[in-house]
Amino acid sequence: MTEEAVPPKIETVFEWHRVEGAVLSSLALGSAILFLGPSFGAIAFIVFKHDFRFELAFGILGGICVVCGPAYAILKLARSLREDASIAARSDGVVFERNGKALHMQWDDIERVECEPEGALVFRRKSDEPFVIHERFATIATNELQKRLEELRRKASFGLLPKE
Repeated sequence: MTEEAVPPKIETVFEWHRVEGAVLSSLALGSAILFLGPSFGAIAFIVFKHDFRFELAFGILGGICVVCGPAYAILKLARSLREDASIAARSDGVVFERNGKALHMQWDDIERVECEPEGALVFRRKSDEPFVIHERFATIATNELQKRLEELRRKASFGLLPKE
């Protein structure tokens, strides 16, 4: 008599979205600081060409900006991309995952999905307190995600979600 291994059930993923990091603001501020470098250099050598003290001060300030602007952008981007958070709507429910920890909410446990005015996504649950997600997602607006999740919840309540 041999035992056959039962393969684990793989859930179908309908939606998956990653939390948006502060990418654009990091790049904008870093590039603004970088832009100040050549500007201070031009001021130093054009405006203050007859005053060595100001020429040296603005030249040093320009050099610092040229080094610090890209360094700031790289460090902020690394920090924002290190945060690993995502939401997945699967055939068995919704999974919110952050830094290796996951919260799984079954479709049967979710009463409704709402979008609050300040942009938060709220999962009203039958057996527990509401679960609120305040983050923005990189590929979709929060109100559009709320509509899609609510539609999937309604389909799941009637057993209309595909099983595979």
